[in-house]
Amino acid sequence: MYKVFALDDKNEVFWSYEDSDLQKALSRVKEMTEKAKSVVVRVINEPSIKATMIAVGNTKVEEVKVEEVFDFDDGNGPVPAKRHKNPDGSIGGWVANTAQVVPTAFVGKNAVVFGYAKVSGKARVYEGARVYDCAEIYENAQVYGYARVHGKARIHADAQVYGTACVRGYAYIGMSGNIRDDVTVT
Repeated sequence: MYKVFALDDKNEVFWSYEDSDLQKALSRVKEMTEKAKSVVVRVINEPSIKATMIAVGNTKVEEVKVEEVFDFDDGNGPVPAKRHKNPDGSIGGWVANTAQVVPTAFVGKNAVVFGYAKVSGKARVYEGARVYDCAEIYENAQVYGYARVHGKARIHADAQVYGTACVRGYAYIGMSGNIRDDVTVT
């Protein structure tokens, strides 16, 4: 089901419409654009898709923007994000548009990378791992299990962070270091 909201120049909803056919919902929107500054389309029960139609000059729809969003449960609500495509072609976990993950890195389908975090080289982030803030995972490093790496922490070389471990602050783990279980490194 698609729910369409028309917003006025104060970003207040003045009209809404629901339909199971996206094209039908969008065509109904065109009828309402003479008063609309923008129109937001949300897919009910599918929070990862958001479409925005921009009305220019309050007369007609000039642009339709569709973006994926994801809520990383960090208090910021749904933010623009995408699923990472892994080197083996599989669909990986969610990566915020503000974060950077290179094509050679692996992000498992249940792992997340957000904020301004970077994952590069042949690094792997998988299972339920979370990498965020300005953390960097690179070279052949691995973060997995329910581990968290955040702040300005750096994990590189063949280091591993796993289990329920947390590496944060300015921590720097390299070589073949292993941080695991309930250990917190700051």
